Amino acid sequence: MKMKLFVIIIAFLCAGIASAQNYSIRVAYNTNLRADSSLQAGVVASAPAGTTLRVTGSHGRWLQIDWHGGRVWMADWVNHSRVDDAPQPPAAAQAPVDNCCFVDRQCHNDKDWADGYWAYQNNQCGGAPPSSSATAAQPASSSPAQIDNCCFAGWQCHSEKDWADGYWAYQNGQCEGVAPAQPGRSPGDVPATVDNCCWVNRVCSTQEDWDQGWAAYKYYACSADIPMTIKGSSNFVALTRAGFQLLKDKAPRWYAHGISGLRLIAMEAPDAGIGFYPHNMSMGYGYDGDKTPSEYDIVEMAGSIAHEACHGHAWINNTQTDGWRNELPCMQAELAVYRKVDPQDRFGFIAWAQHIVDNIRDPAIWWW
Repeated sequence: MKMKLFVIIIAFLCAGIASAQNYSIRVAYNTNLRADSSLQAGVVASAPAGTTLRVTGSHGRWLQIDWHGGRVWMADWVNHSRVDDAPQPPAAAQAPVDNCCFVDRQCHNDKDWADGYWAYQNNQCGGAPPSSSATAAQPASSSPAQIDNCCFAGWQCHSEKDWADGYWAYQNGQCEGVAPAQPGRSPGDVPATVDNCCWVNRVCSTQEDWDQGWAAYKYYACSADIPMTIKGSSNFVALTRAGFQLLKDKAPRWYAHGISGLRLIAMEAPDAGIGFYPHNMSMGYGYDGDKTPSEYDIVEMAGSIAHEACHGHAWINNTQTDGWRNELPCMQAELAVYRKVDPQDRFGFIAWAQHIVDNIRDPAIWWW
């Protein structure tokens, strides 16, 4: 009887997942893959921009993804293009497409695919791809006719959070309002005719420099000013600014994550540790104000910004939980930053953060 009941329960749970013919997609930006079909589910991994993923099913607005033999979930409103295992089909192809790269463009990098996606939304596949534009064009509020996200109705959306905010605003009939204010979301002195920080205030000499410059521009990280209140000694202010600058240079997506999840960073007593205070969206950071920041300190600051901003975003979105479930996604964010800013792990932060993530359920390592 117990076995029969177990089978019935499994069948009921599986019924909610729509099976479909497997197909492939390519993500336009770094995309979170979650353990379940919910924004409250933990982030299992992050698929880099341009990654091709295999879709094996769907549930509501979520796509089930085959990730190294396991099953994870991706929000279907995150920018992606269907690949259908036949890249670059001709314009006469009968299979549904959503990107000019499948019609009349040769696309070789993330920018090409992003431009092709927005050109398709604006019915511009017949024209030549833009050689330089300030940002990827957004569809007019009247196009396309069938929409379910304010990002298709006048909002400027550049990140997964923007698209999530746009989706829920659409559900609540709030597209006519202004997108939620986020510090640093103005390009400032960036000329309207460029789309790369290398044209603004960076010295770029390699392809990697140019790729990072383009990503930084997309996340409004060209400006030299940090939209953040920093309180503490001159050494602490210098440390915090250096941490943000490291994010700008090496992980611009996480820079945008940091400035939109925190409002204040304040120095505390050296033994105070590091923490998030929701009443004023601030990060407290224990530091000796007389100490000159070292490179070790700067890397640690960059990871800490990502971690505490993660708590800020959870508070803003009302998705915070308790215990290890609350800490896991933020430790994963911190780990992702260390991998970006110090891939050689000179200071051991990657190994330390990976150990915490792998053993987060073990009370012996809990600090909360």
